[in-house]
Amino acid sequence: MGKITTLFVALVAIGAGFVLLRSGETLRLVGNSKTPGILDLFKNPFIRDKIKASAEGYHEKNTRLASGEIKEQDSKMVEQYYNIVTDFYEYGWSQSFHFAHYLNNESFEEALDRHERLLAKKVGIEAHHNVIDIGSGVGGPARNIHVATKANVTGVTINEYQVLRAREHTAALGVSDRVHFRQMDFTKLDFADNTFDRAYSIEATCHATDLTDVYREAYRVLKAGGTFGSYEWLTTDKYDAKNPEHQKIMRDIEYGSGLPPMHSFADVLAAAKAVGFELVYEHDYALDTDYTLPWYHKLDMSYVSTTITHYFTLMMETFGLAAPGAVHAHTMLLHAVGGLVNGGKTGTFTPMHMVIFRKPAAAPEPAAAAAAPKAAAPKAAAPKAAAPKTKA
Repeated sequence: MGKITTLFVALVAIGAGFVLLRSGETLRLVGNSKTPGILDLFKNPFIRDKIKASAEGYHEKNTRLASGEIKEQDSKMVEQYYNIVTDFYEYGWSQSFHFAHYLNNESFEEALDRHERLLAKKVGIEAHHNVIDIGSGVGGPARNIHVATKANVTGVTINEYQVLRAREHTAALGVSDRVHFRQMDFTKLDFADNTFDRAYSIEATCHATDLTDVYREAYRVLKAGGTFGSYEWLTTDKYDAKNPEHQKIMRDIEYGSGLPPMHSFADVLAAAKAVGFELVYEHDYALDTDYTLPWYHKLDMSYVSTTITHYFTLMMETFGLAAPGAVHAHTMLLHAVGGLVNGGKTGTFTPMHMVIFRKPAAAPEPAAAAAAPKAAAPKAAAPKAAAPKTKA
């Protein structure tokens, strides 16, 4: 497509978007200190230099993974994925990369905040606790949970750019003395045993090929009697692995969200048992029916704005205003959008199956903990990113 044609299509799409834009969709040309606009995407020179190499490397490895040439993701793939998509995540999802139902005409931000506070309450986070956020992204939940509880929170993410963004946002809020971020593989945490009183993860452990790897580390760094809570991305009982439609839904989610094959609740229970955790609570909040709008509503309403964003990104890359690979990055996210919406509508996928585990008060070292952990890959991430998890 020539540059003039690209410019024309982009401008037509943008003009149509301003006419067709509906409530709940995201379209901002110019952003603010909390949420970037389209013109802010990839303007940071730190990330611009990484986009092209990350997009090429991720696509090459993902192709090999799909063909069976390699069997599982590694931490490098997840780091590349979040180099590619973090700015898009902030554009569409602000600073909390996860989903939530909307209740009683809540705003999007209010719904996310309520969702985070619910997990903090179930985990039992209090002001005197030292807490770890496993797969913290750019730190929205860590900051919100600190504001709600006054606890000291340390977030870890595999991605250097996310750490930089998290520290910028935290400094702007003025809570850097109590909310901290470090770059770290969450299957190989660089903390001593028994460091934290509480641990949580929000739509992040889906980046681990084997949940045992991340649960083992959560167990190790928790003090005896401590609790670990997580919102998990999982297939549901409605998922039929032989159904072509269901297969496509999961492929779209996995490819667009930078994930290994999706886990099930049975996988969660097996991993927790293997490392020594005791299950104290579980509930799939996607099954709740007392919401005003479902968790996938924002994505389902976003087809106009995501199309506009896609053509605008194409124009930016064509004219050298966005880094090479930006269009490919957004194309990946469009796969995720379709998969997530279809997964929600068919009930075959959930991004919010909450599990709360306790490390026994007299906690022995489980046999599984003696084995050297494999190199599996954490989020940020999405939206599980990834998050969103994954959002565009």
